[in-house]
Amino acid sequence: MKILATPLMHAIEGRVRLKLLKIKGNDQKARDVEFFLSQVQGVENVVANPVTGNVLIFYHPQTITQQQIIRFLIDGGYLPSYRDGGQTSAMSEISEEIVTRLATAIIEATLTRLLVGIK
Repeated sequence: MKILATPLMHAIEGRVRLKLLKIKGNDQKARDVEFFLSQVQGVENVVANPVTGNVLIFYHPQTITQQQIIRFLIDGGYLPSYRDGGQTSAMSEISEEIVTRLATAIIEATLTRLLVGIK
């Protein structure tokens, strides 16, 4: 059974933002993924940022789905596809970072309220 690593950051119909660790810090890989996806039918525009590792994809939802775009990225080697067996996926790393940031924000907000209440 395959488990797909889907580093989805934000998605609305016709637009999806993904985190691709393979392009982070690599200008050439960022340009490569832009070219690769621009050849896919239904993809309108692609902007890859090698500083953040984010890829913003504009597409025609009547022609292609977000899942198909992710599959193209996996097949192209830009996203990992893991099998069961103890390997850590890119998604779990991203999820852990999100949880850490959320916990930090909650703690900061709680401490701020406590300090305001003490005054």
